[in-house]
Amino acid sequence: MPTYLTKITTPKSVTRDIHRTHKILTTAVCPPNITTPGRVATRLLHRVERGGREILAQSATPLDPTRLEGGCVIAGTKLLDPLLDHLDNGTVVRYKITANPVHAPNRVRRPITDPDRILAWWHRTADRIGLVLDSTALLDTAKTSGMRRDQRVVVQTATMEGVATIRDVDTVRDAIVLGVGHARAYGCGLLSVVPLE
Repeated sequence: MPTYLTKITTPKSVTRDIHRTHKILTTAVCPPNITTPGRVATRLLHRVERGGREILAQSATPLDPTRLEGGCVIAGTKLLDPLLDHLDNGTVVRYKITANPVHAPNRVRRPITDPDRILAWWHRTADRIGLVLDSTALLDTAKTSGMRRDQRVVVQTATMEGVATIRDVDTVRDAIVLGVGHARAYGCGLLSVVPLE
């Protein structure tokens, strides 16, 4: 199944509410009245960029520009498959990810907010998904929120970038296509890589 990456320009009023962003993107990628398994099959991931004025959305099917709401406009779409096919064990890549670092003492999921612990979490996670980190910079941490029905949803995020070497290309491809960690519906887990050649 193909993987598409779409760049969307958006008013900040959309990205201020993580549930609204999720709903707008889901509407644009899913046919009306689709069931939950169908939504999962779209493999929709996204990351907010440029101070909330741009969204990168990744999906198994292209977004429908006629179904985008809230003043969002598609600026471009490309197929990621050539990039994924080009990756191999030993490939050195520049990466970027906005993630939801958590730990689960007593099986209750809690956000990690300390910068050193966030980086330690990312090193463990990167190793698990087949990346050897050569460098890492913690660009930003934020508490994002939105309203889902009458309930406030709050997600702690951390954005990191750096250079890594691919140790297990199949696991890395799965992480790129399926996402990394929790809160994937709310702008976390989209791992972007570009080979350094």
